[in-house]
Amino acid sequence: MKKHTLSCPKIMVLTKYLKFTNPLSKNITLQIEMLKDMRRSKLRCYEDIICVLYNKAKTIDEIAFSLNVDCLALQTKLEFLLKNSLVEKRNCNRVMLFGLTKRGLAIFKTIKISRKLAKLQTNIQNMDNTLRTIHISSENGTKRNKLQD
Repeated sequence: MKKHTLSCPKIMVLTKYLKFTNPLSKNITLQIEMLKDMRRSKLRCYEDIICVLYNKAKTIDEIAFSLNVDCLALQTKLEFLLKNSLVEKRNCNRVMLFGLTKRGLAIFKTIKISRKLAKLQTNIQNMDNTLRTIHISSENGTKRNKLQD
């Protein structure tokens, strides 16, 4: 079975930047290297296709370019979305365009809300960790002041 990899130039530039700017970035660069080798799940691919088609109908080449995916692999995913009536084919001046149906638009809105909630959850976790760190450091500072008195 052939292993699919994500080849994104932004990740390559980011890894080079991290290697030269931060000597303690081994963990970060390893995580980014692992991300390059990971496959996208089918669900994530379907979500990405729906998000790309939100603004306007596009050709298969435009979708493949914006997602950095092979056209043949994209064709099978589009067929699945067509079967489930999330995407529709449109002929415009002898060009085959793919656009969202009403059902696909409803799913896009659900995806958008869930992604915002996930982002909000990570922001809240980061704020909570920061507040805990501040609280612990302030407790250590008061203990030092008591010892000095």
